[in-house]
Amino acid sequence: MLDLPPPYSLVSLRTGGDAFAHAQSIAAEQGAGTLVWAPGGTVVEVAVVLEPVEDIAIARQVAFAGLNAAADALAVDSPPEKPIGFGWPDRILFDGGEVGRVRLAWSGAGVPDWVVLGLSMVVEEDGFVGFDSGIYVENFARYLMLALDEWKSQGPDAVVARFRRRCGDAP
Repeated sequence: MLDLPPPYSLVSLRTGGDAFAHAQSIAAEQGAGTLVWAPGGTVVEVAVVLEPVEDIAIARQVAFAGLNAAADALAVDSPPEKPIGFGWPDRILFDGGEVGRVRLAWSGAGVPDWVVLGLSMVVEEDGFVGFDSGIYVENFARYLMLALDEWKSQGPDAVVARFRRRCGDAP
C-alpha cells in the first residue's frame, strides 16, 4: 500500500493494468485526487484525476506540472552525474535517452469537469539499483502537489518556465 498524503485517494490495479484508461473511466465518479497506480517493478504506470478551474486551453498545461514532478521524483534516486531532462512536448529523458511520457485526457470543451494526467515510465537498472516504483509514485504525488501549488501561487507560466529549463527542444 502506498503512503499518500491527503487529498489523494489510491486505486490500485493489477500489475500491468492501464492506469490512464482506468482513471478516465472513474474520473467523473471518483473526482479530484484519485490516484490510479498499476504496480510493476521498474515500470511506473500512474494517473491522477484533477478538476481544473481554467479553460482547457490553460488547464492542459498541467502536463508540464506532471513532467516537473516526474523529473523531481526521479532525481531523488538517480545518480547526480546523469542528467534528467525533457523532450518536447511530453517526453522524460534520463541521461539523454527517453524513459517516459506524460499524457492528458479531459472531459468536454471549455472548463472540463476533470483532467486525467497519466505518467508512464520505464526505469532501467542502469543508474537505479534498487528502484522501488511504489516509493517513486509516493514521491511523484508529493512533487505534483508542490507543482500544483506553484501553479496556484505563481500561475501556469512559472510551471512552464521550470519545464523549459529542462527541455532542450522546446519551441
